[in-house]
Amino acid sequence: MRARIWAILAFVLLSGCANREQQVAEQRAYQLGEQRYNSPEVVAARNAEIEKAKAAQIAQMAAVKAAEEAADDKQCRSYRTAPGSKPYVDCRLALKQSREQQAAQARAQAEGRAAYEQAAAQRQAEMEEARRRCRSRALLIAGAAMMSSNSPYAGVGIGEGINEGATFAQQNGC
Repeated sequence: MRARIWAILAFVLLSGCANREQQVAEQRAYQLGEQRYNSPEVVAARNAEIEKAKAAQIAQMAAVKAAEEAADDKQCRSYRTAPGSKPYVDCRLALKQSREQQAAQARAQAEGRAAYEQAAAQRQAEMEEARRRCRSRALLIAGAAMMSSNSPYAGVGIGEGINEGATFAQQNGC
């Protein structure tokens, strides 16, 4: 019997040591990974990737702008206007204003959609909180009814509590 107790005690103590060694090893690995992630070489490589992505985005935006300019020029020349003439300038200005107006409408729709989604999420959270409070009150009423039962039998008190809680929940839409 004593040998069994010592064996169990030794197992418990040794398993604690093994867990501690594993925790220390995991902590060291995390610290090394964090050091590698924040090392100057890795940070420089990340910054280079960010700059490369920015340059690609700027180049793409310039290509889109050039394509829009060419399309506007082609459309205004199709009206047989000479570049630099008043009708040509008016045509280009009208196309630019039209494009800006469409972009503003798209931004407004996106902002409106985001505001609507945010308000809907807030309403949902408020409704969930109201439901939670209502359920909590129903449980409190059920508990109070169980405790105030005059019956010497526990089952009767529980039944009365459940009935009171269910009645409250039905009346308040929980």
